[in-house]
Amino acid sequence: MQLPSKRELFAYAVLLAGLILGSIMYTDFAEGAHHRSFGDAINYITMSEQPFAAVSNPFALRILSPGIVHAITNVTPLGTNAAWLLLTLVSSYACLVIFFKLLSSHFKLHYGTSLIATLFLLYTYNYIHFNLFDFWLVDPLNNLAYMAAFWFLFKRMPVAFYVTILLGAMNKETTIFLLPLYPLTLIATGWKVTKTREFWVSITAAVIVIAGYLLLREWAVGQIQAHNPGASYSPLTGSGGNTAKENIAFSLSTQKNQHLLYLVLDFLWLFGAYAAYLFVKSGRATHPLIVATLYLIPVCFFGRFFATDVARIFVMMAPLVIILVAHYLDMFREEEQQKWILALLFIYACSSMDWVDTNTKVLLQVAALAIFALRFSTGKKITVHA
Repeated sequence: MQLPSKRELFAYAVLLAGLILGSIMYTDFAEGAHHRSFGDAINYITMSEQPFAAVSNPFALRILSPGIVHAITNVTPLGTNAAWLLLTLVSSYACLVIFFKLLSSHFKLHYGTSLIATLFLLYTYNYIHFNLFDFWLVDPLNNLAYMAAFWFLFKRMPVAFYVTILLGAMNKETTIFLLPLYPLTLIATGWKVTKTREFWVSITAAVIVIAGYLLLREWAVGQIQAHNPGASYSPLTGSGGNTAKENIAFSLSTQKNQHLLYLVLDFLWLFGAYAAYLFVKSGRATHPLIVATLYLIPVCFFGRFFATDVARIFVMMAPLVIILVAHYLDMFREEEQQKWILALLFIYACSSMDWVDTNTKVLLQVAALAIFALRFSTGKKITVHA
């Protein structure tokens, strides 16, 4: 196993420093902070203190993060609050490290581009810093499951990909929607792939994962009912009501703040769309990154039927969108160009982290688009190394 270089260690140190600084800014370190939690967190905290507690659906079956926290409190002197914070910090830092390695090692982007792109992810508020504020959620481990799945997908490691999804689904059920992604990236290369062993192994593995998840789900329900007779957990029930129809109506209601979708990634949505267009223009329309990005769009919309927060669902697209943006920005490596890229990072951080008021945020969005148009618009083709 190759040891990380000095430059890689420096990047990891920068990311760790950014995460620690964010935690200092947003985290309540008081031992009893979890008693002041709200919303979803109350359910997860209850589950971490009372395994298989009969909390509401779908929270009750998201057993992995609460289970890990419960185990930490049992084998260490850490209390509930500290254990949840530890899981959040470790999961978040692992996401950042994997993302940096994905860019620099797999996609072979420039070191500076890879680090700056990872900082874009770090300062995507709902991906990292929201979880440092409300750190009693399953979201950090869910982010890590998605990130690991993307890594194994791009590295063509099907067994690890499907094991990750099975584990991730026990943390949050929507991870199971990633199952078709591996065979889809194969089919995108041509229908002849359906005759290959890799394709049918991936299909078989997907079926096994579905069966395994259903069995684990039934086992979890049985455990809950054993501790709480009469508890009932039907599929397709969630925060919007007790039926699929009620969930759909709830997800489309005005209280779901539909307009907040743009604010999840701000101008990076537009930059990413332009980068995707250049991928297609360069003859890479079937690249796994494009296939994964396009597939994740309907997955996120479908996930809205099971959750209440627009940002916490669509932020799952952040890694893929930022990878697209990074491929585009990687064409601009001159020192002067790098300064303007850092300016875009600063603007993005100010906007995403709500460091400025709404009016200033609008001006910053305009400024970012102007910088992009004047400094980075080009007719070049994107170079894809992987």
